[in-house]
Amino acid sequence: AQSEKLRLDFSGGEGGNIIHASCFDEYFTYEGEDLGAVYTPHQTIFTVWAPTAREVQLYTYRQG
Repeated sequence: AQSEKLRLDFSGGEGGNIIHASCFDEYFTYEGEDLGAVYTPHQTIFTVWAPTAREVQLYTYRQG
């Protein structure tokens, strides 16, 4: 199956608190390269990494 990487646009969204602590960086650093959206005609898989998030909301639109 052919897949296509898509760009997610977070502009205009509210960000959470930014944590400035070396211990946070030491324990919660993500070095993977698999975040974002992977689209195929059968499904789209969204992968996020947000260690301080209480929830994640995804809004989808038919067009635009």
